Amino acid sequence: MSSAGEAAERFGFHLFTFCVALAPLAFGVTEPLAASTVGLVLAACVLLALLAPDKHPGPLWLARMTMLVAGIVCAWTLFQAATWHIAPTTHPAWGVEAQLMGVSEDQLAFPRYAVLVATGYVLIPLAGFLCAVLLVHDDMRHARFVQLLVAVNLGIAAFCIAQYVLAPQWLLWTSKVHYRNALTGPYINPNTAATHYGLVLIVALGIALRQYQRVDLAAYLDRKVATPPEARELRLFAFYAIAAFTFFIALMLTRSRAGILAALLGATLLVVAFVYDAVRRRASFARALGLSLLSLVGVLAVFSVFGERILLRLEHQGLIDQARLCAYQSIWTAIAQGKWWLGTGLGTFADIFPAYRQPACGLYGHWEMAHSVFLEGLLTLGVLFLACAALAYYVLIKAFAHGVVHRRRYRYVPLTCLGILLMLTLHSLVDFSLQIPGFALAAAAVLGSGAAVSLRSRMP
Repeated sequence: MSSAGEAAERFGFHLFTFCVALAPLAFGVTEPLAASTVGLVLAACVLLALLAPDKHPGPLWLARMTMLVAGIVCAWTLFQAATWHIAPTTHPAWGVEAQLMGVSEDQLAFPRYAVLVATGYVLIPLAGFLCAVLLVHDDMRHARFVQLLVAVNLGIAAFCIAQYVLAPQWLLWTSKVHYRNALTGPYINPNTAATHYGLVLIVALGIALRQYQRVDLAAYLDRKVATPPEARELRLFAFYAIAAFTFFIALMLTRSRAGILAALLGATLLVVAFVYDAVRRRASFARALGLSLLSLVGVLAVFSVFGERILLRLEHQGLIDQARLCAYQSIWTAIAQGKWWLGTGLGTFADIFPAYRQPACGLYGHWEMAHSVFLEGLLTLGVLFLACAALAYYVLIKAFAHGVVHRRRYRYVPLTCLGILLMLTLHSLVDFSLQIPGFALAAAAVLGSGAAVSLRSRMP
């Protein structure tokens, strides 16, 4: 690689890292100006990454799969935006809307516009994943990336916790209108904040466990003196342990039932799998299994101490309120009665849903999203959503499984990513956090860098 290419790629790595770390400060990058700015930065990062000719075959495979998904989504949404006037391929609701407005169906310009705008928002996390694969492609890069990500989010979380306690009427630098009784972090909605803090909690926890494994804390406490390398490892362990605890406090203050449970289940998977792997290397299967179960009990004990309010809410309100379940039934009716294999068009949920909203669900509020990524994806993208979701899970699980098997020293990386993937899957069943570009970018970047590191060894 030429010196110019190395410098360009290095600059792209730093630009991408700061973009991912700071993007949530724009309230989740939901406004067009913020989304356009982030999109341009990511495009520049992709171009800078392409200047480096030497690529490992594992990350290259991930990059090709990502570009394949992006190309399919773009082609499909262009088809959706261009064929609203063809009656056999449209959802019946569009004909009703055109009739109510007194226009022909081919005069409905808004669905075409909504599809194209929504496609741009979907491309942001895909570009983030691609950048992570191409720029955070080795172990040292990954270490620097997650270290900066945790450090920046630790500062933001500490500020948001202090602001929540001292000035709950403020959200960063503006007035807080909604959810004053919950910590929303840099976002508007506490559910997105819970998923975000769950993400960085699992990342910090994975590194803290790895550092604890390297420190040999028992030997240090026995000697009371640490060598310079041991002192550095101890400082890193303390930093990530404090960060994980801070993120845990922020997570609990969001008061999001599903978000907290999904994050803790992801963290539990990481802890149990890490303990089993660490013990199994030098002990029997029975001992490793026993200590893994003991770690599970420990996680549950911590949650029972700090999560008393959440447990009370679950006891009295359940995991999902009845109004949301009723709305899910309405969405499923819209899917079943329309051309579900084609979809209504990406970004058109808010226009379709009112026609199928049941009075029993309550008519208060305006639903811009389905509060379920999977239901909205099936409604708006149709069968393509199922195909892209299956491909994404296949690529990610294959990469992380390869890392678990072949990356002995860095096994905590794929284990961390598997915990994050579990959290995202569970919470996406009942929430729209992955549809918030600022958070989706962070999640895609972490999973992309973890997948690239997992595939640094020879592909099977």
